Amino acid sequence: MIFFFNGSEPLFPLPFFQGEQPEDFTRGMPVEFVAGCTWFMVAAHGYDTQHFESVHGRRLHAPLVVDCPSPFARRSQYRADVLGEAYYDRVLRRFAGRTVEISITTWGGTLVLITGKFARAISRFMIALQPLEDATTRCQVIVFTKRSGNPLARYLFQPAGLRVRRLFTGAYLIAEAKGLGAPRYNPSGLIEADREMIEYFHWAAALPAGSFESQDTAS
Repeated sequence: MIFFFNGSEPLFPLPFFQGEQPEDFTRGMPVEFVAGCTWFMVAAHGYDTQHFESVHGRRLHAPLVVDCPSPFARRSQYRADVLGEAYYDRVLRRFAGRTVEISITTWGGTLVLITGKFARAISRFMIALQPLEDATTRCQVIVFTKRSGNPLARYLFQPAGLRVRRLFTGAYLIAEAKGLGAPRYNPSGLIEADREMIEYFHWAAALPAGSFESQDTAS
């Protein structure tokens, strides 16, 4: 994948997981699918508290904790029980843990970094959102894992581990996209329980608009 910034100068460097360095990680091949909604609706799911249990099978322990670690980044954090009955959720409960701490950071609206900390595993992946002309969004998902210090393990085991992470993460996100269908932004349908999602929409609307006249490479 090639990342570029739509402007004369990038407003922020290509982000990575907080406190981590890209050279310490290896990545899997991207998983790609099309979501039936606009890019800002895709990213809004990270702030939609009502859909976590109904779509994801995640029961929150407490309300979302939302902040802005950078002027162009918005982060949602929560702790939840893994309740889903899909095969990947059953395997997660058995081998990774029954609860998870999630951090979702949206950079510039179209680049999302997600970390899931289970009792016995950590999941990290990036979602790049590409708006399409028919109000849908191409989603490209890249999973990451810490690079092993053992050359033999790096050669024999890490590729298989990445394939498993890619399979589970892709299945989880594709199931979400199918379960949500084609949601559309409708401010008249939002209620007080949607407060964090409303604040996200305000934040996304205030992001600076780029110009297609200049496209400089960011990374």
